[in-house]
Amino acid sequence: MISHVRVVQAEVPSLQFVLGQARLVGSALSFVMSTVATNPSTVELLLGAEPAAVRAFEDRLTEDISAAQRAHDARQSREASRVRVPLAQAHLVYTALVVSTHLTPSEEEYNIQVGAFKENALELAAGIRSAYESHGTDSAT
Repeated sequence: MISHVRVVQAEVPSLQFVLGQARLVGSALSFVMSTVATNPSTVELLLGAEPAAVRAFEDRLTEDISAAQRAHDARQSREASRVRVPLAQAHLVYTALVVSTHLTPSEEEYNIQVGAFKENALELAAGIRSAYESHGTDSAT
C-alpha cells in the first residue's frame, strides 16, 4: 500500500518511507523544482521554503535514497533500506506531492515527468497527512 507512512522516533521525529515512496517524493520534488525554480517567489508560494533550502533538502533526499538503495541491493536489514525525513520537512514533502499533480494537464504527461500516477502521489500525500495527524494526537496524550 503506497499510502502507509509512519512517524518514527529517531534522532528527531521523522516520517519513514519505503524506497518506492521516497523515490516518488524525490521525483515529485524534482519535477516541481524543474518547473518553477526560475521564479523564487513561486517556489516559496508552492513549497513554503526558499529555493536554496529546497535544493539542499532535495540533495539530502537524493543521498538518502541512494544509501537506501545500496542497503536494499546488499540485502541489509529492511530498516537500512528505509528513508527518513524529519517532521520539520513534512510540509515540503506533502506540498511537493500535491503541487506536482497540478503542474501537468494529463495523467500521461505526469507519468512521463514523475514516473508515477497522480493518484499515487495524492495517496502518499494522504498517508503523510494521516501519519502526521496521528503523531500529533499521540504526542498530545
